[in-house]
Parts: sequence; C-alpha cells; structure tokens
Amino acid sequence: AAMLVRTQLLTRVMPSFADGLPEPVAEHFDELKRLWDNMARSDWYEMYCDLFILVVYLALFRPMRESFPMAIIFGFVMDSLSGGPLGLYVTTYFWSCAGILGVMTFLDIRSRFLLPMVVASVVIVENALFGAGTVMFVPDARMDDGILSTVSVQVLWAVVTGPLFIILLEAVHKRMDRWISEYRDKEDGYSQT
Repeated sequence: AAMLVRTQLLTRVMPSFADGLPEPVAEHFDELKRLWDNMARSDWYEMYCDLFILVVYLALFRPMRESFPMAIIFGFVMDSLSGGPLGLYVTTYFWSCAGILGVMTFLDIRSRFLLPMVVASVVIVENALFGAGTVMFVPDARMDDGILSTVSVQVLWAVVTGPLFIILLEAVHKRMDRWISEYRDKEDGYSQT
C-alpha cells in the first residue's frame, strides 16, 4: 500500500516538474515517466527490495556484536522508507538475525549450497511477520488472494539472487579487510622507524 501511494504521488508530481524543463530534457523526462508508469502497473513489487540480504550476510559472516546493531539500524531505515507501522522491519530483522544465529549454534549454514535455503527461509519468515503485523495493526485487514503468488515470486527471486549478493558482499568485505590491514601494517611500519 505504501508503494502504491508513493507511485501515485510520483506520477502526479512528475508532469508538473517537467513543465519548466528545456525541450530535450523534458522529452527524456517524459520517457522516464512512461517507464515509471509501466513499472507501477507491472508486478515489479513482487521482487524483494529491502535490506534483509544485508542482515542475512551480517548474521552469517560477522560477529553478533556487529550483526544485531546493524539489523536494528537497517530495520529503522526500512521502517522510515516503507511507510508501514513503526517497528515492523526492526522486529523482522531482529528475529531473522536471531534465528540465523540460533540455527548456527547447531548447524554450519554458511555453505554455498545452503545459502539459497537460508535466504528463502528468511523471506518466508519476513512475509509471515509482515502478515502477522498487518493483522495486529489493522483490525479489519483481509489477505489478498494473490498473496501466495507474490510470496512465491519473492522466494524465487531470493533463491536466485540472494546467494549471489551474499557471495559478492563477502568478497567485497574480505577485500576491504585486507586493504585496511595492509594500510595499518604500512602505517605501523612507518611509525616504528
């Protein structure tokens, strides 16, 4: 619903903004508006588009003292952006992080073969918590008939792209750690001489 409100707002604001632009810029702006309108009418919202993949990465590959605070910060950011009930993303990210860390005490789920299952289960838990939050905060809420297909598409996208994002984040983080340690070693070497 919040995404629909934002889409309606942007489609109303965009034409008035383009009126004062020079002709070549306004033509490109019209193309951008047509693209936005097409996206608003399509099912692009079915793809997961929040920060949960970062929460999964942090819970899997970073210590608890880093993952929990960042999960809460990412939750506040998504709560601010989504327009939904305050605390919904914070709760979801917190319990997703806690669940991953809890499972990791018994199983090693960092394997590249298990990453799709981990990401898919987090998407399912996220949608279940959103559904429970919607039912709690909106007394006369009804579940849409297409909710199962939406969740299925989100799980499919998560299984396909989630592990790739996590592997990319892990590689970037390792490279950044290596650069930082090399810089520190170089600085320590200079300070000792």
